[in-house]
Amino acid sequence: MSPYAFAFAAAVLWGMAAAMEKSALSHMNPLDAVFMRSVAILIGSTAAMGATGRFVEAAQTPGRWIAVIMAAGVISALAGQYFYFHAMKFAPASKIVPIAGAYPLFAALFAVLFIGERITLQNVFGIVLVVAGVMLVKS
Repeated sequence: MSPYAFAFAAAVLWGMAAAMEKSALSHMNPLDAVFMRSVAILIGSTAAMGATGRFVEAAQTPGRWIAVIMAAGVISALAGQYFYFHAMKFAPASKIVPIAGAYPLFAALFAVLFIGERITLQNVFGIVLVVAGVMLVKS
């Protein structure tokens, strides 16, 4: 399967999850939701790792990269998810999801600043469209 098909599948699943999360957040605290979501991810990823035999190879990953991915998890799956859930609890999903979906703008910026990626004119045009879309949704 192509990387673009995987990205599209992720978008569909994230869209489905957003509706489910919005529904659940009307009945719970955002931090509780982050915790419960994280427990489900831990159980699911542990089962997937066991079923595919990935534990041995994963344990051979250099410590630096384990630390980087763990830090990214805290930034994204803990702090980012909490802010997202808090916003979803108090505002319509139809407005919050597109605003939070502006993360490609920041991903592109940080990729250029921290890992030396180059931005093309096509990337700039796409980023401008993302920002314009967020402005339209927010108003």
